[in-house]
Amino acid sequence: MKNKYNLLHKYIFDKTVKEYTKETVNGLFRSILEPVISNQKFESVILFRLLDSSEIGSTLKRLSFSGAQIYSFSDTLKEFGFDNSQKDDIWGQTQFLVLIGQRYSAALIWDYSLSDNQNTDVCLLYNSHTIID
Repeated sequence: MKNKYNLLHKYIFDKTVKEYTKETVNGLFRSILEPVISNQKFESVILFRLLDSSEIGSTLKRLSFSGAQIYSFSDTLKEFGFDNSQKDDIWGQTQFLVLIGQRYSAALIWDYSLSDNQNTDVCLLYNSHTIID
């Protein structure tokens, strides 16, 4: 039987944190990727898992033209040329974006299934500092 939660999920979402709207999460997602999109020579590795890409499809299309090494953990992103790197899904409903670049690194982690409304708890790590928790 699969473990329902991994340790990172438990560490982040067992804390009492502020809830953010879907629009805020999408804005954070775009702002993390903007340096990679605007500077094609920005060498980076990007890992992400999205369950719904409808509202950030334009960002993903622009990202596909960057020089970044991109790894998706979602079956829903094949239209952008991102294949699922992991067939065994251990993440449940948790979504994330991790960027490791020359000048900065960032991680954004969220999960809408943990809230009774449309908001979600968010963890944003930027250059190893927790910004939102």
